[in-house]
Amino acid sequence: MKKAVLFDFDGVIADTEMKTLAYIEKLFFKYGVVLSMEEKISYIGTDGKEPTRKLLEKNGICKTTEEFLEERRALGNVYENCQDLKPMEGLVEFLIWLKTSGYKIGIVSSTNTRLIVTALNRMKLMSFPEVLICGDMVTKKKPSPEMSSSCWMLIRSRLPDPVGGFILPRSERCTRKSALLRLCSVKLQDFGCVQMTGNAL
Repeated sequence: MKKAVLFDFDGVIADTEMKTLAYIEKLFFKYGVVLSMEEKISYIGTDGKEPTRKLLEKNGICKTTEEFLEERRALGNVYENCQDLKPMEGLVEFLIWLKTSGYKIGIVSSTNTRLIVTALNRMKLMSFPEVLICGDMVTKKKPSPEMSSSCWMLIRSRLPDPVGGFILPRSERCTRKSALLRLCSVKLQDFGCVQMTGNAL
């Protein structure tokens, strides 16, 4: 049976989520707003527009969402600027295992292509994915299923035999360690396709 695995980028390929949120936190603090953990977490898995809109409205900040996010982009980003950008613990060994076991690998991210490719090259991981779907390649970003569906279709088109899909269930954040990656290598024995997201890992 031919096999494939889809990975989210933030919090799965690299531990970027909290580092990225630090930029948002810093900018809101400039406007006198201290974000709660719940408010910061609302950004995870999104392109940032909707949580920003809600927070600007809630706190009476007289800026449009785009104006605020443009100011945030001017602060820099994890993908290009983070000095300690590195793969999640155990990830490289897991990717090597997938490749040598015949799995096709896809990466899905709401972030634009330039930044994801830059980060993958910095971490020397660009040789692993067969397919890369980023936020500037689709009309609807996550949580819309369009990105994952596009990646599945591209990977499936490269496989001679159709395969099904399986999404790992939500589990605690402490499982984002190499122990879970080793566990996943066992789980993958039973499924043709698996999608690994920040929520699942």
